[in-house]
Amino acid sequence: STSSSPHQGAAMGEASAAEDAPGALVAVSSEPSSSSTTGVKRRRTQGDAVVPIKRQHSGMFREQTIRGVIGAAQALRSLEDSDASAILEVLDELSDYVVDERVLDKTKIGREVGALQKHSDPEVSSRARALVTQWKKDRETRLKVANSFVSKAKLDMKDARRLEEGLFNA
Repeated sequence: STSSSPHQGAAMGEASAAEDAPGALVAVSSEPSSSSTTGVKRRRTQGDAVVPIKRQHSGMFREQTIRGVIGAAQALRSLEDSDASAILEVLDELSDYVVDERVLDKTKIGREVGALQKHSDPEVSSRARALVTQWKKDRETRLKVANSFVSKAKLDMKDARRLEEGLFNA
C-alpha cells in the first residue's frame, strides 16, 4: 500500500471521475493505467501534469444534456420494436441524464418514452414507466424546492426557479 499526502489524495480522487466529469482536474501520467499504484486510471502522455478541464455552467450542462437526449430520441426512433435489448440500452442511457421540463420541452423525449410504456416486452415497458416516474418525481422535488424558496425566503417564483436551477444544474 502506498501512502500519499492528503493534498495528493484529493487530486487523485478528483482525477478518478475526471474523464467524464466536466470541470474536474485530470491527473495525467506517462504510466500505463494497469501499472498505476494508486488504483486511479490515468491517461498516457509524456510526463506528469495536472490539466484543468474547462468548467461548465448550468446552461452549458443543459445544452449538453439536450444534445445527448436528442441523440437518444433519434436512436429510439430508428430502432425496431422487436429490438428490446437495444431499446433497454437507450433507456439506460436516458436514466443518466438530468431531464427537467426544459429538456422535455425541447427534445420531446417524453413522448418517445411514454409510448414505450405500452411496449410488448415487459422489461421495456417497466423500464419506460420507471423512467417517467423518476422524471415526475424529480419535477415534484424541484417544484417543492422552488416553492420553499418562495415561502421561506420570500422570493418571487422567477427568482426561486433561478435559484433552484443553480442547485440542481450546478
